Amino acid sequence: SLTDRAGAQPWRTTPVSEPFALAQYEDLREDEQLAQPAFVPLDGGLTVAADDLAVEDEAGLATAIAYETLVIDPTRPPERPKPGYVLSAAVLERVARFGAAGQAPARKRRGTTAVVA
Repeated sequence: SLTDRAGAQPWRTTPVSEPFALAQYEDLREDEQLAQPAFVPLDGGLTVAADDLAVEDEAGLATAIAYETLVIDPTRPPERPKPGYVLSAAVLERVARFGAAGQAPARKRRGTTAVVA
């Protein structure tokens, strides 16, 4: 079980099942691989009850977020890499609420998504 940093309270967790290609994780003969479904549900992680978490904006790490754009198209010749795109704090603040962290129940309960610039 997971507990808070002080070890006082156990967090309520629920296993999350995800599809895995079993042959990538177990040694299977070719006939066994062909007899298996392409993907099988296995434990892929945990969800933690939102009430068990406290999220502090000050706990974040300030860092630049940069993206690299790659075009993979076999019908075109390779391009030179383009310079990275750096996401500004203003744009990040506008879009952060739509991502996984912004949609998390713990974040929704607080009603804010702050970005440290």
